This record gives sequence, structure tokens and C-alpha cells, in this order.
Amino acid sequence: MNGELKRVSWCILGGDRRDAHFARALLDLGYDVRVSCVPGTDDLPARVIVHDANEAVRGASVVVCPVTGTDESGVLRHSATPVDLLQVLSRAEGIEVLVIGTAKRAVKELACAKGIWIVESMRDDELAILNSIPSAEGAVQIAMEHSDFTIHGSRSAVLGFGRTGVTLASTLLALKSIVTVAARKPQDLARARALGHIPLRFSDLKSALRSFDLIFNTAPALVLPSELLNEVKKTCVIVDLASPPGGVDFEAAKEAGITAVLAPGLPGLVAPRTAGEILSQVIPRLVSQALESSQ
Repeated sequence: MNGELKRVSWCILGGDRRDAHFARALLDLGYDVRVSCVPGTDDLPARVIVHDANEAVRGASVVVCPVTGTDESGVLRHSATPVDLLQVLSRAEGIEVLVIGTAKRAVKELACAKGIWIVESMRDDELAILNSIPSAEGAVQIAMEHSDFTIHGSRSAVLGFGRTGVTLASTLLALKSIVTVAARKPQDLARARALGHIPLRFSDLKSALRSFDLIFNTAPALVLPSELLNEVKKTCVIVDLASPPGGVDFEAAKEAGITAVLAPGLPGLVAPRTAGEILSQVIPRLVSQALESSQ
């Protein structure tokens, strides 16, 4: 697989410090890589740094964008300088595969029109599960920085029991927190109970909120609107790991005097080297599969 991938030109476009480590890993493996609008790349060979995004993707067969994706207008959420992905793709020729965390509809439509195969990396279980490790550690770090009590003995709630929620709940339990998991699916509630957590249906969340010292949201939906925040005690710390705009009414939380932190993209912030190594482990496989499928 690596032999085939070394014969194609790669462009890593935008991102955070994890993408700089990812670029280093690919270069160490002998890949043909160009890097554009990625912070923390000053130590990379000058030949691989291309400051202009349009120039960087010229001739590239594979373009890798951040796992955090774009905003609704098509601008990358993380990059050293603003990158309008739609504008870049509209001008580019020869791109075979575009790797991005999740693609907005406009990106999908443009890629389809230009014959570009899209790989949504965050839909891959291996990447999402491995990423959940630094995400969980980062969430705990934020909670500790914003609280004046120990995780040990605290009552914490994890909202959502997907790949990040499972790892986060296990991490909190290992720190001797009393962990409640809120979920909708009966099988998720059963799994939470089997792992030693207190299961809670989302429909019963309101009545339980006042008991929590810490609340961690992983659900990609508004799960803590203003009417539910009225039930949260003032000393509670809320950490929201969902992609912007998150699952918390932050304005209402501020007005209520509740500490609430929106913290997406934690792997690149708290453990960029590990997160970059994860990308180098997973992305080549995804690209190889895409190239085979597109032929």
C-alpha cells in the first residue's frame, strides 16, 4: 500500500499542530508531500512549504484537509491563514481524493461535479476511536482547570455515548468519578450499565441535572438549552466537545453564571504529536481504499 501511495502527490491543506506532525510522518515515510496553511511547520524542508493554497494543490492527487472540516461557508475551521476550500477546489485540476473530517453539502456537490472522491475521515471507526483518547484526556484537563474540586468523588454526566462518550466515561470512572451516561438508544444505556456507569434516558435528564458537578457533552445537537440550564447548579462545570455551535446554549449559561466551555478539536490542542501519529496510521489506508474504489 505504501509503495502505491508514495507515487502520488499529497497536499496537506490547513489544520492545526497535529497536521504538522502528520506531515512530518508522511515525509519520514518517503511520501511526496506539500504543506499549506498549517501552523508549526517551520522545521519542515522549505521545498514542501507552499504558502498559497491554490498553488499547493496544483498537481496534487490527494488533498488532506483538517478533521474539523469547514464552516457553513466552506472555509476551513482550522488553518494558519483563512482557506476557502470551495474556491480552491473550483480552481483545482487533477485532484483524485479529498480527505476531510466531514464534508458540508456544498463541498460534496462541488467534488462530485469535478470527479473528486471524498473521504470523510471522522466517519472511520478506527480514527474516531483513537481520537477519542486525547479528546477524553483534554476534556478532563479542561474540567480540572475550571473547577476547584477533584474529579475523584465528583458526580459527572456524559451526554451521548458514541465513540468519544464511551472513552470519556471510562476515563472519568477510572478517576473515581461517579459517572452518569445520558443516551437515547436502549443498547447504549445497557452498555453504559455494563461498564459500571449510571444509565439515564435523555428524556429524564432535566430531573437529574442538579446533582452533577461536571457535565460533558458529546452529542452533536442542542441538548442543554436555556430551560435545562436553569436546573444546573452554579458550581457545575460544563465541557462541550461537540463541533460548533455545540450542544449548549452558551449565552444562557453565561447569564446564569455557569462555567461552560466549548472545546472541539481537542486532540490537536492537547496532544498534537499523538494526534498526528494517529492520522499517519489511518489516513493512508483510507486514501488507498479510495484510490482503488475510484478506478
